[in-house]
Amino acid sequence: MNMSQGATTYGMDQLGSVQSVALMAGGDQRLDQCGLGALGVGQFRSAPDHSFVVPGGSAQDVVLAVTSDCDAAMLVNSADGQWHFNDDGNGNLDPRLVIPAGAALDGQVDVWIGTFAGGECAATLNIAQSGVEMPIAVPAPGPMAAATPQPMPMPMPAPAPAPQGNTPTFSLNGATPAPMPQPIVPQPAQPQPMPTQTLPQPVPMPQPVPMPMPVPVPVPAPAAPVPVPVPMPAPVIPAAICPNPNMVGPSLTVSGPQLQSPQAYMAMVGATHDINPCADIGGWGYADEAPSFTLYMSAMDGYTFTAETNSDCDPTMILRDAFGQWYFNDDGPNGLQPMIEVDGSSLNGRVDIWVGSFGGSTCQGTIVFRTASVAPPMPPVGGGCPNPGLQGMIVNTTGSALYSPTDYQTMAGGSQDISACGLPISGFGFVQAQPSFTFFLSGMQEYGRLEIQGEAACDTIMLVRTPDGMWHFDDDSNGNFNPMINLTNTFMLNGRVDIWIGSYGGTSCPATVEMETWYN
Repeated sequence: MNMSQGATTYGMDQLGSVQSVALMAGGDQRLDQCGLGALGVGQFRSAPDHSFVVPGGSAQDVVLAVTSDCDAAMLVNSADGQWHFNDDGNGNLDPRLVIPAGAALDGQVDVWIGTFAGGECAATLNIAQSGVEMPIAVPAPGPMAAATPQPMPMPMPAPAPAPQGNTPTFSLNGATPAPMPQPIVPQPAQPQPMPTQTLPQPVPMPQPVPMPMPVPVPVPAPAAPVPVPVPMPAPVIPAAICPNPNMVGPSLTVSGPQLQSPQAYMAMVGATHDINPCADIGGWGYADEAPSFTLYMSAMDGYTFTAETNSDCDPTMILRDAFGQWYFNDDGPNGLQPMIEVDGSSLNGRVDIWVGSFGGSTCQGTIVFRTASVAPPMPPVGGGCPNPGLQGMIVNTTGSALYSPTDYQTMAGGSQDISACGLPISGFGFVQAQPSFTFFLSGMQEYGRLEIQGEAACDTIMLVRTPDGMWHFDDDSNGNFNPMINLTNTFMLNGRVDIWIGSYGGTSCPATVEMETWYN
């Protein structure tokens, strides 16, 4: 789904009454084709049908309700990057959603109005604060009652004709009345015999003379053809369809402390793609190309993360951590139910999870995420070099939020010469081991590039590490001894991005980092 930039602004006073938007429900993009099949069933357009912003956020929940002439469905991406879906919550096959106050409304909210089974129809999106009475579609009237059938008149029997023959006589006081005279029926004329005539004798027909048949000449049988062997073409082996980390599943934003209280979600178990040829995974069974879940995780250091699936159709599970490492499990300690445990230090950023099945069958199941505290790790030996195991100032943001340039303040400088750290970069300067910033980004795939600029009064340098483990360095591309880096592989920016702001000569000074997304 593509996010929108043109958003309508609604003040708190406006949302005290219903704000209605007329539009057409429908689209040709199925949720399962977009990696959102776990949310529900429906077809939507790629671009949102309506986007809005509540300046300063909303202190109350906001209700979105649809009235339409068909079986409509609604999909919402709230300001915190969460996906919401509903089909029939407003009655009469129309959807209704409640967006909670807080982070979900602190920014742009994108709304798609589609249909359950395809097609289009006229619809109205109604938006108001919680507690305001929302319109509901009036159900269509039922069919007219059929007319009551009227009975047909029964035919009256006709009197039978008087029988023919002798008319009976009756006696009245000993007197016998005379019989009624009968009409005389005229007799038809009798045919007269025809005079005898002498017929002529028939002339005999000529008899055919048989023609002699020619003697057939035997034709020699044709020589049997000699078969020529046809070379068989080499079998075409279709390319394997493997779990794809460039696709995004239903998204969740969680942290290590938050998951100390286990969280359970519904999951559709099973798929049609055989993962045995997928060498990177090292597993077996069947899985979808798009992830079942995409987690954006933070503050995971000091925790062990556990994901466990439960269902009745022998599930399997695949996990890809923030550093691109794959994990697979089929049967965990609870029999046929898979379980994966991962050290939380490799999960700060984007983590993808696929729920599949051993034999390709499908069923409904659940997946549970939880964390447990572990002893803090020992500090790195001689840890002066840039260390991605440490965290800087944490910032959670999205591609759409960064479409407006956003500034962050820090101190440039450090004591470690990066040329002595063995990093795969060509550059010189001094930084601290701890990043200046640790960003957790989402929704970046909708943009063409991310621009990062540094500005300071001293000669600054910039070092960036992206979620795919790649390092990027710059010194003076922004002019006036200031750095600038443009990152174009935006699919791989969903997750943790660490930024170090150092200085060329080891001095320190206040610095500003500006982040901005671009479509080109």
